[in-house]
Amino acid sequence: MRYIRGFSIFRVMSLTSILHNQKLYNHLCKVYMSKNVRNITTNDALDDFTVRLMSEKTLKWNAKDSEMEILSTLLSKGIMKKSFIKNLKNIIELRDLNVEVKNFTIDQIDSLIRSALKENKLKEIEIILKQCIDYHCQISENMMFQLFSTYSNNGDIRMISLLQQLIKLTNTKLYENHAHFEYYLGIAHWKKGNIESALMTFENVYKSNNFLRKTIMNIFKLFIEDVIKNYSEASNVILKNHMVQYVETYSEHYPMMLFWEFCWLSEWFKDQQLAESLLDQYDFIIAYLDNKSAIISSMALKNHQEDAVMRLIQILLKHDKKYQCTLVMRNLFEYKLKMNDFRGCSEIVKNCELINIQLTSMQYNKYLSKFILTNKPMVQQETINKPTTFNLKF
Repeated sequence: MRYIRGFSIFRVMSLTSILHNQKLYNHLCKVYMSKNVRNITTNDALDDFTVRLMSEKTLKWNAKDSEMEILSTLLSKGIMKKSFIKNLKNIIELRDLNVEVKNFTIDQIDSLIRSALKENKLKEIEIILKQCIDYHCQISENMMFQLFSTYSNNGDIRMISLLQQLIKLTNTKLYENHAHFEYYLGIAHWKKGNIESALMTFENVYKSNNFLRKTIMNIFKLFIEDVIKNYSEASNVILKNHMVQYVETYSEHYPMMLFWEFCWLSEWFKDQQLAESLLDQYDFIIAYLDNKSAIISSMALKNHQEDAVMRLIQILLKHDKKYQCTLVMRNLFEYKLKMNDFRGCSEIVKNCELINIQLTSMQYNKYLSKFILTNKPMVQQETINKPTTFNLKF
């Protein structure tokens, strides 16, 4: 075998062949040392370890044991930073490495997974997790939740099941306390478009674990909005039926209130009609408006949904919610003022007088100042352009 001068001509030789050829390995070590020793600092644990490893003259070259010792140690020290593999022109991909994690610490396994996540090497993560199951190796809770979040948002049910299996083996208490992490499975069903399966999974977690009920309610904030905005009318019907079940079976009103809110703010007329009918069915939605009217109006105006705000004002007046109506009217006035809609501002002022609602003095002052400031140049322009007539008398 001809001698290799540097890494630039190292193209196709496998890592295994290097590790089993001591003469070739020693030469690569010398080249690596000559190129990189000047850049080594005492603060870089990986470089320090690499130098120590490259300088080792008594390393045993006993086939697989020696190979696995080198690979496992390099990877556990952060090889994903590429301080060594980059110098080999990235010839060796992580998926080609036969790495065993049975002797790795939790931090080392986390570091390996974190680096693979960063480079989107999901196949490598699957291999690592399967080995963790085989050897009962544990990952940290932070890494576990990060993986659950990643795979659930990707709709990867198979990988969530793999994670569930690992946590059941290595941290039984956490597994039981979090209801087998089934709510992540529900998120995955949602992301794959299987709304009914998602709802059934969420309900199972809700009724089986009081500790996780708040988690399910937080998921519903995004879930219900997404279904109403982006899914079919049939999905909305399924969603409504489940919200009714929460009310009737568990006396849980929050999901229905969220459902009503997003239907009210929907651009679809059928959703708006459904929201109107729910107001007649459930008194707690009217009570919900006591604290949420101003927030709902702000959300609507942020998306320029003036119609939703006008409908809300009508409902508040109908149910004699004068204080809430005042807050909504003030929000609408601020919006009109911001849009320089002075005619709209004038209409609001007139209507406020009719229903005996007061805007703030600051709002009146802002309105007058802005109106005068906006119209002043127009008055000046008219004055300048007006022809002057002289009546000369002799």
